[in-house]
Amino acid sequence: MPEMISISTNIKIVDTDEIAIFKAKSSIVKFNGYTKVYPTKFKENLLPSLDKKDKVKLKNLESSAHETKPPARYTEASLVKILEKYGIGRPSTYAPTLSTIQKRGYIIKEAKKLLPTDIAFVVIDLLTKHFEKIVDYDFTAELENQFDEIAQGKDDWQEVVGEFYKPFIKNLEKKDTEVTKESIAELSTEICPDCGNKLVIKKSRYGAFWGCSNYPDCKYIRNANGKAGTSKEEEVPKETGKKCPKCKNDLIVKNGRFGKFIACSNYPECKYTEPYTLGIKCPECKKGEIAERKSKKGRIFYSCSRYPDCKFSTWNKPYEKQPCPKCKKGLLVWKKKNTVECLECKHQIIIEDED
Repeated sequence: MPEMISISTNIKIVDTDEIAIFKAKSSIVKFNGYTKVYPTKFKENLLPSLDKKDKVKLKNLESSAHETKPPARYTEASLVKILEKYGIGRPSTYAPTLSTIQKRGYIIKEAKKLLPTDIAFVVIDLLTKHFEKIVDYDFTAELENQFDEIAQGKDDWQEVVGEFYKPFIKNLEKKDTEVTKESIAELSTEICPDCGNKLVIKKSRYGAFWGCSNYPDCKYIRNANGKAGTSKEEEVPKETGKKCPKCKNDLIVKNGRFGKFIACSNYPECKYTEPYTLGIKCPECKKGEIAERKSKKGRIFYSCSRYPDCKFSTWNKPYEKQPCPKCKKGLLVWKKKNTVECLECKHQIIIEDED
């Protein structure tokens, strides 16, 4: 069916000194098109007929406060749209790209929103300062186009790679001596709470993390997985206040490949571990507790600590303060902002005092 056709008119009203400017917009339907049988939210806004330089009288003036909001955080879908807009990547590379930046601790996924970690900002500053060309949108998009031409037999891969590699390796060798631990520390505003030196980015097989620049004299480390811009995050390791049942040393909270877990501080001499739980009883078996885990793709979920004996699991974060007031047995989980829902009876509660 044909599209709807509408006519929009913008009117600007100014005072004689052109200090105050008022704007109005008129929209009328010229042709209904498919909206004749498929209703939409479009509404006509009619204004009186005016000609240029017509005089109008001020009848009433009302003021109202308007607070602008920052742009919305990217989701996986909106980030892919931006990549498509700039011609970066191809459909087969979008999923690995999203997976990689999460695994390396550059972003965390929270309520479908992608939040950059503080380490991400330091990495971007470092790359734009020392490798400005290769992080440029146009460079990446052009290289993608050259790869397409190579695949179609229109270009020679050795020439394309040579044009990129020769200046790149020369710059890389130069930066290998220029970029030091101290120069990276200069980009960081993070201060070690133990000794007062600056924190620097370090890397393990589980991704990037903050480490003290005064290592090995100071062995302070901190996770990258936290909200962007925060200077104080959960320290690693964190004491639990419990003793290891095997060797009686302190039990601490660690971060592993599949999320948090509790381990003996005497590792590797003692390899005792147990699940990290939220202190909430499992609604199915009533014996285990709800543990926070991470899937192979990096997505957080919650399951019973007695797995595989009990296979209870949910993607929604449990609400810890109370059981369901209606059925008295169901587990309350976060459904959306300020709303929790019972997994058993679907009863919903609005939580007024939560962020």
